[in-house]
Amino acid sequence: QLLSSNSEIPTCKYPKLLHVDDNEYNLYVLQIFAALFDIECDSARNGNEAVAFTKARSEQKCCSNYNLILMDINMPVLDGVEATKTIRRNEIEHGSARNG
Repeated sequence: QLLSSNSEIPTCKYPKLLHVDDNEYNLYVLQIFAALFDIECDSARNGNEAVAFTKARSEQKCCSNYNLILMDINMPVLDGVEATKTIRRNEIEHGSARNG
């Protein structure tokens, strides 16, 4: 459906952050910090969860990417480097790749 000239385009109200860390304390501290600044923060405990979060968000019509991903490097299941490569590859495949 096409938007008329006076229709509002949906915009995101809050920045979106994904924090990926296998340390529960680090996840907790960042959740509190993000809440203080009205930042929506999702938490993943390993690289596989991070990839799943980014795939789920990419399927949304609005706010389809995270503004920032904080990724731990050494994690079980899938480390941060490999998770980042997978996330970037998925962004390119779905046409949502970022510059930089």
